[in-house]
Amino acid sequence: MFDNLPIFFTIISGIWVLWNYFFKRSFAPKIKMKLSGDIFDKDSSNQNILVATLQIQNIGEVRLKSNKIKLSVRGINKQTKLKIGDEKILHQIIFKEKIYEENLVPKEWEYTFIDPGVTQDYQYVILIPKDFKYLLLESKIYFNKKDFQLTSNIIKIKDEL
Repeated sequence: MFDNLPIFFTIISGIWVLWNYFFKRSFAPKIKMKLSGDIFDKDSSNQNILVATLQIQNIGEVRLKSNKIKLSVRGINKQTKLKIGDEKILHQIIFKEKIYEENLVPKEWEYTFIDPGVTQDYQYVILIPKDFKYLLLESKIYFNKKDFQLTSNIIKIKDEL
């Protein structure tokens, strides 16, 4: 009766490994992302100061490595009428004017990483021209050349800061 126990436990262990690998995708990155932005007083050149904060929480079981975390800021000018886009952007409002786009991982770094269970904040401070009313902040983190995760946020700039 006990002679077959090692075979039984080997089969159960193999099923458990396959379940975790293929169905739970324990090898794949799993993250939560949150993108926010704060607008501060206008500087002496009459521009707004935007502090964009990207928070990434690694909720998976593997270290997350990335050499490309893209931040883009697009805006709608105060004089521009709001326009709805086509089906390509799912009939959302068009933020036509590109203000900023950059990789948050410096070129000198091979990559940035976040270990499992860790939450990492990336902040970036930029100047926004004073004549914008709405901003669309978008961030994409690339896990390899084709897999990425996206988050976005819209900010309304108050007339008087």
